[in-house]
Amino acid sequence: MRKIDTMFRRDPDNMKRVTSEVTEGCEWVLAGEGVPTVKVDGSACAVIYGYLFRRHKHDASKGLSPPTWTHWSGSPDQTSGHGWLATDRQNPSDRYHVEAWDNYGVGALANPLKDGTYELVGPKVNGNPHHLDKHELWKHGEVIAIEEVPRDFEGLAKYLAEAEPMEGIVFHHPDGRMAKIKRRDFGLPWPVKR
Repeated sequence: MRKIDTMFRRDPDNMKRVTSEVTEGCEWVLAGEGVPTVKVDGSACAVIYGYLFRRHKHDASKGLSPPTWTHWSGSPDQTSGHGWLATDRQNPSDRYHVEAWDNYGVGALANPLKDGTYELVGPKVNGNPHHLDKHELWKHGEVIAIEEVPRDFEGLAKYLAEAEPMEGIVFHHPDGRMAKIKRRDFGLPWPVKR
């Protein structure tokens, strides 16, 4: 899964914020295309051929790729960048991924999750902004659709400031393109303290 474009350009004087200028390639959002969903605050992962992988950035100049690492594109020619690393039950770094996986069934063959990208969420992930009691895997684009979301700079800033707290919004185009905008892009706090 390649990184999702932020729909407005970053402010060169403060890269944590955005300007009102639309990022090239994201004009479709302002044209009213695509479905807006809540941006889930967790850790990206993927189910590939029935196995769970976690996000892992690899720099080939620092050595060989781990044997279970694959570039997000799936191309064997890609040896660096953002990709996926198979989770390992014996690796303490993967314990919350494994716990979430096991919540849906035991082992790769019994697990009902379909191939695709997911977000690991739960009590030990990013401060648990979704207030969950257990670790879960939420499929990207299928979690929470939102209706009547403004698509202009001022409208989105106001919407994110006034709506039920969420990290941001991801717009999903029918052809697979995505664009995102986050509360923090407008200088709004996240997570919101309750």
